[in-house]
Amino acid sequence: MKTQEDYLKHIKELIMNTARDSIDYFHVWKNHVLFTWQWWFSLALFIVPIAVWVILRKRDSTDRLLYAGFFVLLTASWLDFMGNNFGLWYYP
Repeated sequence: MKTQEDYLKHIKELIMNTARDSIDYFHVWKNHVLFTWQWWFSLALFIVPIAVWVILRKRDSTDRLLYAGFFVLLTASWLDFMGNNFGLWYYP
């Protein structure tokens, strides 16, 4: 029968593995993804719609649209994090 110490030791080991994997993932991203043409294209896909929105939006609806956008951002980010964390999808 395992003791409380065994469980804590196992949890600490899992946390250390997760931290190590995150560092490895960051190095791969930094060395193979950052500043590639795909990265620049993704950045443009992020910035261009915001610029278009700033130019074309109705000034009276700004607050309402920002609140709705913030809610969508939080929801999408949370769902993406959970799906990635549970291994439902990953980004190559």
